Amino acid sequence: MTEATVKMDLNTAEQVRGRLVSAVNEAEAVIAKTAYSSPIVEGQDFAAAIFDADQQLLAQSRRCLGEFVGTLGRGMRSVLKLIPPETLSPGDTLITNDPWLGGGHVPDVLSVRPIFWKDRIVAYAGNIAHVSDLGGKPTPDARDNFEEGLHIPPCRLYRGGVLNEDIMAMIGANSRLPRQVLGDVQAQSAANALMERRVQTVLQDKGLADLDDLSRDLQARAERVMRERIQRMPDGLYLGSATSDGIGEPIQIETQITISGSDVSVAFEGTSPESRWGINVPFNLTVAETLYALRVLLGPDIPLLEGSFRPFSVTAPIGSILNPRPPAPTMVRTIVVHNVCAAVWLALSPLVPDHVVPDRLSAHFGGIWTFRFRGVYRQVPSTYLHGGPSHMSGPYTETYFGSGGMGALANHDGRQTVSMPVNCWNVPIEIMESRAPVVFEEKRLLTDSGGPGRYRGGLGQSVRIQVISDEPVDFIVGNIDRIDHAPFGLRGGEAGAPGQLLIDDETLDRRVPHRMSKGQVVTACMPGGGGFGPPAERDPDAVRRDLELGYVSATMARERYGLDAVPEG
Repeated sequence: MTEATVKMDLNTAEQVRGRLVSAVNEAEAVIAKTAYSSPIVEGQDFAAAIFDADQQLLAQSRRCLGEFVGTLGRGMRSVLKLIPPETLSPGDTLITNDPWLGGGHVPDVLSVRPIFWKDRIVAYAGNIAHVSDLGGKPTPDARDNFEEGLHIPPCRLYRGGVLNEDIMAMIGANSRLPRQVLGDVQAQSAANALMERRVQTVLQDKGLADLDDLSRDLQARAERVMRERIQRMPDGLYLGSATSDGIGEPIQIETQITISGSDVSVAFEGTSPESRWGINVPFNLTVAETLYALRVLLGPDIPLLEGSFRPFSVTAPIGSILNPRPPAPTMVRTIVVHNVCAAVWLALSPLVPDHVVPDRLSAHFGGIWTFRFRGVYRQVPSTYLHGGPSHMSGPYTETYFGSGGMGALANHDGRQTVSMPVNCWNVPIEIMESRAPVVFEEKRLLTDSGGPGRYRGGLGQSVRIQVISDEPVDFIVGNIDRIDHAPFGLRGGEAGAPGQLLIDDETLDRRVPHRMSKGQVVTACMPGGGGFGPPAERDPDAVRRDLELGYVSATMARERYGLDAVPEG
């Protein structure tokens, strides 16, 4: 049987795609095991994917961050317009951290490798990862994108398999942590090379010349299934909104979702204009976050293929905070963009349960909080590092990832301290204490923080972190939101508890870094998720269980849930 006569039925096609997804999972394991930066290794802030020769998404893992579902493909296609495929050779690797092409801010590095088979490109391997430091100001107060760090234009990091040492030297020279960041970039390249080998093995095993027919068939099937689901939904205009704290003034996200036949269009007319603070969201990321929110509701079981996104279109006014003009600052754009999911889910909440499965939609969430400690080790005693290496010296910057509560689902309580809507992990206390001169005095769930409802919002958490360095430490505020605007509930559910961010019990200015001295304490109280449904409809046994576990207080049980015979305290 020749390559030209090979035909695959659906089962065989899915087997091939399954092997490609397995290759992506393996590549992500390579990144997680060989990278250096805490946001990647501990926070799991990265994703990988395989694309066909037409640059259409063919395989991506289920654990990938929601915002990377769309940014990887859109970013890769933009890069390949600037560096055309016909100019590429085996062993080439392209990289960029342009926020308008990739993940939306300078620390996200996009890496792409063409996959050659028998002298032509048959696919692309790509990944994106959040490195720890690329210089600049990792704070909301940068005046433009140029102040936020090194810009790497789309370029060849490898040419014909040979590393461009000049580019690596440039990246290292512009990072406070060159060893970490250069190790991250190499880990990304190794992951892409692995995906290339795995794709070539699949082609060899199956006797295929390329993946073109396979991909076209799978894309068409995914599109058809998604359109069939949309077709069953009632046509109409659905409106949603969400408010972010912003920086100094609130940011309004307004969304208009139109369902017409098998098409869904999402517009963000009326959304706040771009900001002078570093919270602007490049349109590439706005599209990705919207696609993720729609996919969660309508097709989480449909394979991650480009075809499943074809029924959707997204627009946002140029000059709005969701489609800013370069060089608007974007460093902590997550503050705003995660509210896109909340607005989309609010808009489509009337479709539950008749057209959207109840466990696919949640009330607003506490979200992910990030902040970092930065300074310089100068002959640090090992006691500061809790057994860590006493020889450490030079700059450090360590980012903490923590999560508030998940919003309640339409048929289930929200989970406690879950990174929502992204899949980042909470950074372990032990990692922070071994890499930065800090000690965690407390890490606990916050009683009563989950929004009351028929289904309760997930609880937020509190951490208290003391500086133990004789040298000054900079505390840098990152993605901190829902302090001024608590996560809202749905269908009669109430808001979760808002967050707090304090230094020595004093509310701090979230716009600028803060210099901390030995003994000072940061307290971060992360918000709880909103509730779903009226609290009066909650099962009394569920309230009693929450009371026993300390999730709600006796006062909450009596006053918000109407539970009788609850003792004081």
